Amino acid sequence: MLFHALASRTLLISRWMVLLLAVSAGSALAFPTYRYLQVGQFFLPAGGINLLISASQANPHPSSADGEAVDSVITMSDAVLTAEKWRAEGLSNSEINKKAEGLASALRSDGMKFN
Repeated sequence: MLFHALASRTLLISRWMVLLLAVSAGSALAFPTYRYLQVGQFFLPAGGINLLISASQANPHPSSADGEAVDSVITMSDAVLTAEKWRAEGLSNSEINKKAEGLASALRSDGMKFN
């Protein structure tokens, strides 16, 4: 909508467009920069626990094989508790992400089997 408004007023290639791009880039990098300053890790959304949440929402009733690990839809608080449990077991961030992605893959591929 903003793009259309700028184009219709022939302001598309102007200082306002440069300002719009600068504000957009700044807002996209604001949280990751803040996180880097606070904890020393530059963060952008990725897979891992996020994939596990979306896979459990896509498949809320998994088969018995996958249901042993997940018996209901995983919420964000459930995912945080799971990640904290895995962290307490001594897993690193990359190992936690790999484990969550594996479980998410099992949930996503669970379904009807065709012979």
